[in-house]
Amino acid sequence: MGRRTVELIDDSYYVWPEGISEHLKVLRASELADAVILDAWASARSFDEAMQLEWPTSDAAASAQEIRYLLDLPANTDSSCAGFEGAGKKLHSEMLEREEYLAQFAE
Repeated sequence: MGRRTVELIDDSYYVWPEGISEHLKVLRASELADAVILDAWASARSFDEAMQLEWPTSDAAASAQEIRYLLDLPANTDSSCAGFEGAGKKLHSEMLEREEYLAQFAE
């Protein structure tokens, strides 16, 4: 998810209910921190070097649950997200199409 998630969080097209923006900032920061460690793992010269790297800590899980609470969604993501697999990819694709469409008017 990583970059795609950050781009969707940054997309001004979506207007979120009050109280959610601060939690989205936490999720965004967590995604960026995750990208750093994933890059370091990919660049590690050995298994031992990779094992010395520590996953960054964040409050992302708590923020995600707070967002679910504020949106009146169930805490259980397995059941409540069933059927939405790939939705982030679809939303990102729609965002790119929208930006491309709007860009023709900006010239």
